[in-house]
Amino acid sequence: MIELGKNTGTTFSRNIGLKLARGQYIYILDSDTEIPVGTTAKLMQAFTEIQSNKTGIICPQLVYPNGDFRESARRFPSFRSKLFRLLDLEEKRKKAESYEKVLDKELTVVNYTISAAWFFKKELLEVVGYLDENIFYAPEDAEFCARVWSKGYEV
Repeated sequence: MIELGKNTGTTFSRNIGLKLARGQYIYILDSDTEIPVGTTAKLMQAFTEIQSNKTGIICPQLVYPNGDFRESARRFPSFRSKLFRLLDLEEKRKKAESYEKVLDKELTVVNYTISAAWFFKKELLEVVGYLDENIFYAPEDAEFCARVWSKGYEV
């Protein structure tokens, strides 16, 4: 554990971990994310099974402790989708930013995923770079995924 002495936000602290990481694969996980046994092997296998050498990030399906599904992969946020969220217009928000395949819990390519659980090959950092430390917290995940796409990789 590295003691930073103050809250530096998600990007700065995660970048420390990313720079220290060894091995071929990297997880970015929130502190409350739990990985069921066998998940890592399945994610590593997914890089082989997905018929694209441009897979950048894989986000496993997230589930709350009570078993409810967490919609963690969406279209990039827009003014409309943020307004719908602010006004608690859930159906309109879903139309603006949700993917049916995600809601149906199917494997699909998406614009971005929240960084509560990301799995990727370390070599992606050589192409995309690290998280933007000018972003303290949110939307660092959408910004990073946008850079992944801009370099020709998929999420």
